[in-house]
Amino acid sequence: MGDSSSTIGGHFIDVQKSLKFGIRNKYGANVGVLTGDGMEINLDNPITGTFTLCLALRDLGSSTDGFPFWDFASSDSSFTTLLPLNLEVTINSTSDVLCANIKSNQLEQNYFPIKRLANWENVLQIDIAKTEFALSIALAVLFGLVALGSLFGLVVAIIYLMRKKRSIALTDVILVVLFVFSSIRMAYFSIPNRSPVVDFVLAALPTFLYFTAFSLIISFWAVTSQKFFAVDPKKMVKYGAIFVVLSNFVLYLVLIIIGALWHTFNNNTGTACGRRSDSEIREKATKMEHLSISYTVIVAFVSLLLAILFAYFGSKLVGKMKLRGGGTKKVVLTIAAVFSVTFALHSVFIVVVAILSKNPSSIFSFIGLIITEVIPPFYFIVMSTRYFSQSKPSSNSSHSYSQSTNQIRLSVVPNSDRSPRISEVLEEENSSQS
Repeated sequence: MGDSSSTIGGHFIDVQKSLKFGIRNKYGANVGVLTGDGMEINLDNPITGTFTLCLALRDLGSSTDGFPFWDFASSDSSFTTLLPLNLEVTINSTSDVLCANIKSNQLEQNYFPIKRLANWENVLQIDIAKTEFALSIALAVLFGLVALGSLFGLVVAIIYLMRKKRSIALTDVILVVLFVFSSIRMAYFSIPNRSPVVDFVLAALPTFLYFTAFSLIISFWAVTSQKFFAVDPKKMVKYGAIFVVLSNFVLYLVLIIIGALWHTFNNNTGTACGRRSDSEIREKATKMEHLSISYTVIVAFVSLLLAILFAYFGSKLVGKMKLRGGGTKKVVLTIAAVFSVTFALHSVFIVVVAILSKNPSSIFSFIGLIITEVIPPFYFIVMSTRYFSQSKPSSNSSHSYSQSTNQIRLSVVPNSDRSPRISEVLEEENSSQS
């Protein structure tokens, strides 16, 4: 049905005009609306003849404007899809009862009173809101540009690797994750008519990939800011990797659990004979709502945590750069400020989107996504590619940098070869203190 009960965390932009308790055909077009409780009929013994079935009508809060024909519909086993039965019905306007004569061989199924279009099977036109569709395509283009930027950064990195000017660095991994993240977001906003499963994957997975990309920077900063790692890059890489693996294991375990619960609730079926199926639908909607709230709280919490960690470890690194830091100090401070602010805003944004899920604000989602999910990766890509374009290999050492030092340097994305490496700055600071 056409409500948003199967959506996790609310829609960013809903390009389809959604109807509460609406009915869509196989083409995704709105063709009817539910008008009352349903009933399931199971027979212990076969019977013959024709029977009159009557169901009471009641206001479910859904608009029936534009749907002139009364009918009964039957649902699938999960009560998520209604199929009009094209029955000849009569309505008693005094008692608000809808009735139809049903043959015995068609009796054993579930029935819902509905109002529908005349030629509902062949309606092809999907009701798309023009403004929402335009905003969705604009976001698809923006995320596509982020994906192209990530790909460009990776191509530049590969060229440097082939020329043996440097080894694989953490920045390369981040660019790969950002490329996958932005490509999935682009697909999400490019496809107006998505199945519930596709909608869940395209909406939830990139959010966690987004967290993965920036948690890599956090992990590096966390170990770099510790005094005993400053002069031992191998330990720094080792413990940084452990931090990344453990934190992302927890993140994706949560995603798997949410996905499993979502699948279970979405495929929950009713079994009771004669049970009013509308109550089962409402029970399912309640479970989905609780799951959606849980998802929103988790995502908002992780975003806020990343904001705090960027601010904390960024300030801690800058505080250690007392003797000299030059461009590196400025870059770390800028990155910490940009990412801490945008992730704090992302936390608020996710909560507001969930609150507005029943009546999403497309303009708010459009602006919020640009600020919190387009600008941060774009800024990172620009800074990383700017480093490649401006840095020149030193002739004092083989291939300019050692593997471990290069990993340190690229993780904070300095914008000039004139910027001292963090390891050098911290090593000098430790020496001065001793």
